[in-house]
Amino acid sequence: MNLRKHGVAGLAAALVIGLSGVTATSAAAVDEYATITGKVTYKNKPVVGASVYAQGTKGEWGSSATTDATGSYTMAWVDPGTYIVSVANDVYTDGKMSRFDFLQTFAGGTVRAPEAKKFTVAAGSSVTANINAIAGAVVKGKVVDAKGRPAKGVSVYASNTTRAGWGDATTDSKGNYRISGLATGKVSVSAYSANASGEKTVTAKQGSAKTAKTIKLKSQPLGTITGTVKGLKKTDSVWLYNTKSKYSFMIAAPGTKTFKVKQKVEPGTYRLVVGGTNKASKAVTVKAKKTSKAGTLTAPSKRTKVSGTVKGSNGKVLAEASVWVDDSYGTSAGSATTSAKGKYSISGVTNGKYTVSVRDSKNNNAPTEVKLTVKKGKNATKNVKMSKGFKVTGTVKYKSRAVAGVSISGTTAKGGYSWAETSSTGKFTLKGLGKGKVFLTASDPYVGGFLTASKSATIKSKNIKWNVSLKK
Repeated sequence: MNLRKHGVAGLAAALVIGLSGVTATSAAAVDEYATITGKVTYKNKPVVGASVYAQGTKGEWGSSATTDATGSYTMAWVDPGTYIVSVANDVYTDGKMSRFDFLQTFAGGTVRAPEAKKFTVAAGSSVTANINAIAGAVVKGKVVDAKGRPAKGVSVYASNTTRAGWGDATTDSKGNYRISGLATGKVSVSAYSANASGEKTVTAKQGSAKTAKTIKLKSQPLGTITGTVKGLKKTDSVWLYNTKSKYSFMIAAPGTKTFKVKQKVEPGTYRLVVGGTNKASKAVTVKAKKTSKAGTLTAPSKRTKVSGTVKGSNGKVLAEASVWVDDSYGTSAGSATTSAKGKYSISGVTNGKYTVSVRDSKNNNAPTEVKLTVKKGKNATKNVKMSKGFKVTGTVKYKSRAVAGVSISGTTAKGGYSWAETSSTGKFTLKGLGKGKVFLTASDPYVGGFLTASKSATIKSKNIKWNVSLKK
């Protein structure tokens, strides 16, 4: 009897020691991490079921949590460091996305990450990051068919036209839709269903819901073009070329020798084209709700190649440049990346006129295009010296304060493009733009942030400056 008592006592003592050991180990592990807690409110009410994220100041992952019935959240096991904390307005339930009426908001009372309050946490410490979500704009309305009946299941898209902001929805059984997550200003609302569409514009305001005028779907009567393409190689593609707009679009990459074309298109005159070969069918006029036959097109059996060396504007060979070749219909024959010695080679061309286009991966040179004529059965050589690239530099400010995180882009009439993001001091540099007209845009990627600013300029023979003053 006494032995049994001692046995039980010993076992109890062992359990106490064991549990103490586990507790001590767990406490030590917890002490290696930090905790971020807080509460999310919107219009002074707790937000339930919202996702909250902690992100490092260099973009590294921190942690996440979901708000409870009181709007509170807790992120445990956070690595020591400095973070910004935000609440997302997207909600995913059973694989479907919906949105709260507020915008993504960062602790510190801003919709912009660069302006968010920073929280530094040490091992074993805890900080509180409360967020009062900023209201977004809501647009609602109705979609009807050509006969004025409610259109169910129609996709509706809305986007701000003067700043960042977008959303989408599907109409209900009464044709109604409601889209949140937008910013103050003009909003374009478009509805699409099968071969019908419609569009309206409404002026939205954050913190309220605006009703757009009813969208009446108008049909887009299409015609059909048919034909047969034979002799295709596995890598060949089939395109349609609009003889009026001189624009081509690919309709198939069959991977088979023979392809039967049956393509719905807008009324117009078209040619079937075997991509990159300068080989096209007769011109066929397609009328609405009618079928037009393009006949049979046979792809060229023999192909040759274009090769050469790419040099920068400084005369030195250029590695890692992107090169592609298009035929006279604007369809692609292929692409390549230059070697360390600036060499490229692209197969699949036949005879006729081609365009060789080159882009510098480092944007030190301006995009360059050169013309080339390939003779049937003969390989072609085309060396390319790129045009000099120019810079656009400047500073982006709001009033007298530099603004970080703004997207700056420059587009030239000849297809040149450059992009940059403003630094913490609001500075930016666009590189690799060619001479001529350039369209410059400063856009804030954060919904509810700044209005988009733009300017047209001309690059002549030197770099230019563009200092931007943003507005809200």
